[in-house]
Amino acid sequence: MNSYSSRLLWLKNFSPGCFVNLLLLTFLLGLAGLSWIINGLLMILGIIIITPVIALLIFKWWLKNNLVYGHCPVCNSELTSFRNTESYCLNCGEALQIKNGEFHCITSVDTVDVEIVDSYDNQIESSS
Repeated sequence: MNSYSSRLLWLKNFSPGCFVNLLLLTFLLGLAGLSWIINGLLMILGIIIITPVIALLIFKWWLKNNLVYGHCPVCNSELTSFRNTESYCLNCGEALQIKNGEFHCITSVDTVDVEIVDSYDNQIESSS
């Protein structure tokens, strides 16, 4: 027998008495006060939907209060960083510290960075 004929056999054996028994069982469960199951499922569904929305709002509030926008004091490029942290300028590479919502150089502005170039290597390359 194939599955199609077994379904026809099941529908053939289905009587109105079975349907009445199903309705009676549903009615008795309703009388027993099982509405807490439905209420619980609705609460779980509500928590699943509302929790990410609340988490997103809290995260946006935290970002608004902890992000600092400003300009690099050395090269004047726009920067974004977290409050009370140390970061680097993406344009010039200067080490910066954020204090009171402003970017400040960790080293003083008067400090000069010097790169050492070996002149001996340059003389050999120019003579070749």
